[in-house]
Amino acid sequence: MELRLKEKLRAIKKVLMSGNTIRIGTHTRDQLIKRGYSKRDILHCIFTGQITEVQRGMNYYANKVCPTYVIAGRDTFENPIVVVISDEGNNLFSLVTIMPPIDKNRFEETIS
Repeated sequence: MELRLKEKLRAIKKVLMSGNTIRIGTHTRDQLIKRGYSKRDILHCIFTGQITEVQRGMNYYANKVCPTYVIAGRDTFENPIVVVISDEGNNLFSLVTIMPPIDKNRFEETIS
């Protein structure tokens, strides 16, 4: 399982390096700003982090249930951060949320 997660994270990075983007909806963008994060923080987390959980949830853009990846990494100030990304298929991804890690049962590094 761990190898598949590393491959999935590599696929997400490859999409970003090829000039493609991760979709960010209006509500998610508002939450990003409210929490004081930037798009650079999302990228930094993806490129410094690792997938810690796989979930399944409804994806608004794809209009179907999709795998969702929880990535724990660091923001541009090297603080712990969590990015949740939904895989729509065909190398399309959307940002579900970005948040500080506070749950010590789920994350090795937390801000509290």
